Amino acid sequence: MADCYIEEYANVGSGAGSYFAGGVAPCPPLTVQKITIGASTQSTAFNDKTTMIAIVGDGACHFAIGADPTATTASQYLPANTVRLLGVPHGYKIAVAS
Repeated sequence: MADCYIEEYANVGSGAGSYFAGGVAPCPPLTVQKITIGASTQSTAFNDKTTMIAIVGDGACHFAIGADPTATTASQYLPANTVRLLGVPHGYKIAVAS
């Protein structure tokens, strides 16, 4: 089975006290979550400090982000082995599905 990895980052943006150098996310991430790609499966809620996530799947998947998201084939598509950076509200979750 394929998996999707979600890295959470804080202090990313353009305001005072934030950083995002040359398109590279600061390391280490706050946390990393792994979700098996299959039927729609949700992550745990993003950390209270999370402002950006990086997602990558070792298989293609669809994803949705929200307070209680469900991913379907109509959701955003992420090709296999592609990293996508997204600004997110803390407390939200991501759901992934094949």
